[in-house]
Amino acid sequence: MRLWPVALCAAGHVLKQTSDAEDAAATALAELADAANLPDSWPALEAYVAVIARRRAISLVRKRTAAKRGAGVTIPLEFLDHEPAIETTTNAALDLAPLLDQLEPERRRIVEEHFLEGRTSEEIGARLRLNPATVRSHLLRSVQKLRCWLNPPTK
Repeated sequence: MRLWPVALCAAGHVLKQTSDAEDAAATALAELADAANLPDSWPALEAYVAVIARRRAISLVRKRTAAKRGAGVTIPLEFLDHEPAIETTTNAALDLAPLLDQLEPERRRIVEEHFLEGRTSEEIGARLRLNPATVRSHLLRSVQKLRCWLNPPTK
């Protein structure tokens, strides 16, 4: 089949290991078999297969990168929507002050504005000229770091 080398080459440009490229190419060809509307010409079909194989390869890279970052362990974001309690916030700020000093200055400011001043991610984003999703990402990663520093993993 002439489409296999096309899919393998496209996936191989993204993935370093041959076995991974073969998996992505096989997935692309399986998707091609399930596709309803295929291109009419042979060059268009080859291009279609190459695009699908490349996308599957990129998805595999993203999945592995996310697994390395610990993305398989999800922390619910509901805590970002709740208003912090004032009396617990003051005590928590005093307890976490040395740890907050270890955060990057921008992330420290985002954590303080959210948890100590009660600002939303939209308000913080507007003040710091950041996308609200970026603010939420900084919050989540900062909280993960703080939790890790408070409860280091045991070996």
